[in-house]
Amino acid sequence: MASVSWSSPVRAIGSRLLTPIPNEIYCEIFDYSECALDFSRVAQNRLLSNLALVCRFFCALALPRIFKSLKFSGYDKDTAPSNAPFCRAIIKGQEPAVALARHVRECTFSSWSVDLISPSWVYDGFLKIYSQAIGRMPNVRKVTLNTTDIDKRLFKAICKMKSLESLTLTRCIFGDSVTDSFLRQVSPVKIKAFTFRPSPSVSQDDDHFTRALPYMVSIERLEYLNSYSWPVALKLLSSVDQNVLLHLEVDGGGCSSAALCSLLNRSPRLEVLEVNMVDDTSIIQSDSAATNHDNVVLKTSCRNLHTLKCPPTMINLVPGRPLHTVMITEVAHRENIGLLGAAEVALLKKSTKEIRVLHIPLHLYLSVSICEHFPDLQVLHLIRGVMGHTTSKEYIPDTPEHLDKILMKIITLWPPATSITEFCINLGPQTYFYPPHDLISHRYILDSFANKSFPNIQVAIFTEYIQWRKEPHKQIWETFPRYSKRRSTNALKFS
Repeated sequence: MASVSWSSPVRAIGSRLLTPIPNEIYCEIFDYSECALDFSRVAQNRLLSNLALVCRFFCALALPRIFKSLKFSGYDKDTAPSNAPFCRAIIKGQEPAVALARHVRECTFSSWSVDLISPSWVYDGFLKIYSQAIGRMPNVRKVTLNTTDIDKRLFKAICKMKSLESLTLTRCIFGDSVTDSFLRQVSPVKIKAFTFRPSPSVSQDDDHFTRALPYMVSIERLEYLNSYSWPVALKLLSSVDQNVLLHLEVDGGGCSSAALCSLLNRSPRLEVLEVNMVDDTSIIQSDSAATNHDNVVLKTSCRNLHTLKCPPTMINLVPGRPLHTVMITEVAHRENIGLLGAAEVALLKKSTKEIRVLHIPLHLYLSVSICEHFPDLQVLHLIRGVMGHTTSKEYIPDTPEHLDKILMKIITLWPPATSITEFCINLGPQTYFYPPHDLISHRYILDSFANKSFPNIQVAIFTEYIQWRKEPHKQIWETFPRYSKRRSTNALKFS
């Protein structure tokens, strides 16, 4: 196998040797160049390719980063250059392609659909090359399929990837070649993480898709499941009496409380549960399954659950479990769903661990002194709560003046909460009167309201894509992209 030999760079001025720079410093520089916000993947690879020409040591550092991720795009040719020559060389066993293939950790198929690519021979020919090539990349850990028609060649290639740990299917369908006779010839891949987003053209109850998926994905080692379809999630997890899930996240409706309770009773290791919607039947805890109710979760189930995102009907899961994060989701107003109050706070207080992160409706915060009941609370997010409820509508502002009135009530109703370090208020799109980048208005809210209610606040969020951060013991606020860990190069500072 071809390899790159190297030694640490020698620093010198003329004949005088200088102190060598530790290799860790060089690695840190390369890591920074990989995750720079202003660089696309193509630009990063161009930079790394230039660095690889400097010396053998830089080449040894750059090559694994250049070939870490491959994207096979049938549509976006500008941002995903063709990898066909590289894949052909891998299939033929040519060096250095075979050696470089060992560096590949992630593969993404994007827009490989018969409806998007014409003529059909282009779709068939290139998908065949890529399907064969990924089977010869021995260290791939993650595969993402986005808007891709999965034929039997790609299906089989994924099933044979023994090192695969994570699989994501977004808006994908199984082609006609994935027949019942074919499915009986393959063994599902044993992965640790699976993410699924259904295709709009396929019904969530599509029998062919839900029947074929368990032949691709084994749940024997599955620890993380994120699905936008309850039928798919339930189909995958119904094949065993007990699963090893640690994190379950399901969005969308279509699940009954009884089905969810049955699933939770078969998930003894579950630590994180995120469910946006179930039916309106409240979950009941019991010491025994021998009850007259289907919606029963045993007290011995999910004993490691520490993070819960759920509608109000699932708050009964809190007592007796070590929850430190509880996020109550919004629900539509119906006759059997009222506003939350002291009874729900009493249930939250029965967690065996101190709750430090809480997402609750605004009306609950204004009716109960939350920070008095949860003295260790650090993160507080306020949301609309029960949408359509008469009282809830009172706290959905329709003018900047109405928003100011609500914020004034927030800061005057309860004593300042010194434990809060992060505060977010999201009362729906109606609150976005100010343009998202109107930082002057955001700073006005910070100075006039948030700082007074929460004197030790370090993070504040008032709009979808921007957050404010303040370093401890400093008086300078900075704006950041909300979903990024790195400060933007053009972030603004306010003293």
